Amino acid sequence: MKIQPLTQSGRVYRLKGLGLAGADQLVTIDVQIPQVLSSEEVSLYRKLKELSREPSPRESMFKQTQQ
Repeated sequence: MKIQPLTQSGRVYRLKGLGLAGADQLVTIDVQIPQVLSSEEVSLYRKLKELSREPSPRESMFKQTQQ
């Protein structure tokens, strides 16, 4: 099974005919976030955030609560 880049947690893929008795098998994606990062990793993630052209989905949540 190939998982597409940028797949979000909770996405469900259907594998037709690969489940029990020839039924479809459903696979749910569960993305695990690292809990311990080195200072270099934190720095690299911050740099990626700065370079990102896509707005953060969390930005709108903070703007709504401040109004």
